[in-house]
Amino acid sequence: MALFVNFLFIILILLPSFDKVLSFPDEIPSKIQTQDMQALIAQACMNIENQNSCLANIHNELTRTGPPSATSVINAALRTTINEALGAINNMTKISTFSVNNREQLAIEDCKELVDFSVSELAWSLGEMRRIRAGDRTAQYEGNLEAWLSAALSNQDTCIEGFEGTDRRLESYISGSLTQVTQLISNVLSLYTQLHSLPFRPRRNTTTLHETRTDESWEFPEWMTEADQELLKSKPHG
Repeated sequence: MALFVNFLFIILILLPSFDKVLSFPDEIPSKIQTQDMQALIAQACMNIENQNSCLANIHNELTRTGPPSATSVINAALRTTINEALGAINNMTKISTFSVNNREQLAIEDCKELVDFSVSELAWSLGEMRRIRAGDRTAQYEGNLEAWLSAALSNQDTCIEGFEGTDRRLESYISGSLTQVTQLISNVLSLYTQLHSLPFRPRRNTTTLHETRTDESWEFPEWMTEADQELLKSKPHG
């Protein structure tokens, strides 16, 4: 639990800096400059059940990032996605009080951890996107990116599978929010791919978190214990 709480603090600390993570010398391609920002926002909420809520959340996040641009839309969509994931975790915590047996309780705890992984893997994926867009197209970075994106998109399905062997009563309460998290992640990554023409080629993850976190922005905070740091470094290989 301490690791879970600590990493959420890391995410909250990093979020304000994601404009830098997504910024490049030619931040917005010329063909994007003439596109309607509303169309990009709509794409970020594509196939989301509650469209009005999603669009409102994106617009609210945009007000915190200054004038709208392609990069700010991605940033706002990312913030909205992480907020949705954190909301799903909070919802599962409340639902756990209705658990009547250890099997259900274990499924819920595993599910919370998987969604937490989605938050961290999405952040790591965006870091790898910056490396690739900066011109480093080595296999290890593309491999990391593919592995983390795939994990972030599949974690919620793995969570649902964990309820096999139960009466699936509790599953029905959380499946909707998990589907929304998966769709939002897919939308964010699809939008980024479209805007930056980033190819996705599946490769194996062959490096460690320590090797890829060479940027100053990814340094562990002083208050994190060495044990927690080692656990975080090992997460992508779990």
